[in-house]
Amino acid sequence: MSAQLENSSNPIWLNNIVELYQTLTKQELNKILDVYHEDVVFRDPIHRVVGVDELHEYFQTMYKNTTSCEFDIYETFFDKRNAALYWKMTFINPKINRGNPILVEGHSLIRGQGDKVIYHRDYYDVGEMVYEHVPLLGFMVRKLKRFIGKCKKS
Repeated sequence: MSAQLENSSNPIWLNNIVELYQTLTKQELNKILDVYHEDVVFRDPIHRVVGVDELHEYFQTMYKNTTSCEFDIYETFFDKRNAALYWKMTFINPKINRGNPILVEGHSLIRGQGDKVIYHRDYYDVGEMVYEHVPLLGFMVRKLKRFIGKCKKS
């Protein structure tokens, strides 16, 4: 179930970012330049990027290594100038998971300034996204997660 793409009570930057991610392809990465502020700060569990040009380069690098990448934004919350997006990302990278699709669930904290996104912070499990799909490392990460899960129950 996808979030509604247009909501007249939401600010334009929120509608634009939801639409961007639900329609983004390798060929349309320039749309990032229209949605993000020139001084945007973007963070995820692996990177911190400052500036829309650097963000555009980051996405070009990420998408270059994927066969496909799709987002399903299934919930949005907005309060004044902050928004939370809850999403599922399905991507295919021929070098990970034998080229089979990988599903990652996450959420993003988004802040707007004017009609652009000025701050974007992604939260997701890097192990679920990458580490668990690397042959030997994946085995160790899954084993560690099971061990930690057992410790929590004690």
